[in-house]
Amino acid sequence: MIKGAHAFSLNMKISKILLLLIAFCFLAENCFAIPFQKKLRKENECAEYAAIADAYYGQKNYKKASEYYEKARQAPKFYDAMTYKLACSKALGGEYAEAKDLFTELLAKEPSNRTLRESLAYSTVMSGEIDTGAQLYESLVIEYPEDGNLLRNYIKVLIASGQLEKAEQQLAEYEKLFSKDADTEALRNKIKAKAEAPQEEPASNEAETSEAEATSDAESSDKETAADTKTEEKTAAASSEKPEKPADKNKEPEEIEEDLIPDFTQDFD
Repeated sequence: MIKGAHAFSLNMKISKILLLLIAFCFLAENCFAIPFQKKLRKENECAEYAAIADAYYGQKNYKKASEYYEKARQAPKFYDAMTYKLACSKALGGEYAEAKDLFTELLAKEPSNRTLRESLAYSTVMSGEIDTGAQLYESLVIEYPEDGNLLRNYIKVLIASGQLEKAEQQLAEYEKLFSKDADTEALRNKIKAKAEAPQEEPASNEAETSEAEATSDAESSDKETAADTKTEEKTAAASSEKPEKPADKNKEPEEIEEDLIPDFTQDFD
């Protein structure tokens, strides 16, 4: 009897231990394995998206690259690196405002990163905020005076923003540091052309004013017939359409686009 009771007690203990082991295995599988597997699966998926995005980027298909970089940054592990590549794709694809916002987000995390600062300056200029972009380039030039490319880009932005006196000063500084060359001559010609362009605008305004006065005199005159009045109105309308020439100002960023593109191929740490 004692033997049987002892065996029963032992069996009960073994059963309890087995139940505890089963419960532990169940909890371990549900509490630890599944979340880890999900995270790993997500990271692998994002790594695949990144590889596809890189392939599109290499083909210069920046729109498709942007789509896949957006998907690739869903994993926290890859977020910053993929956001940087996404910003580069947006910039090179002409979506400058979106690129600017992404570079700003990254720069908030790493304010001293020079590549990010140059990229932000470039995308700011190209998004149409030329004066703000000029300020960003100015701070970079002050910090890195030995970089001739940076100074040259700054001069181009100053010309585009109409700060011609400042552009002249910076060009003189550039020639002191890096000597004269074909590029400096081209920049000087741009400054001259830009300086002369505004002088034509007042003349066209005067022409518009004199035409408007002539039209108003013609309309107020009792001797003019209805047919003459219509003719003069048409002439005035045609004349007022002609002086629309300031499209050059909008084209300036397109001219400097290629030269201003920073090295977007650098890896982001």
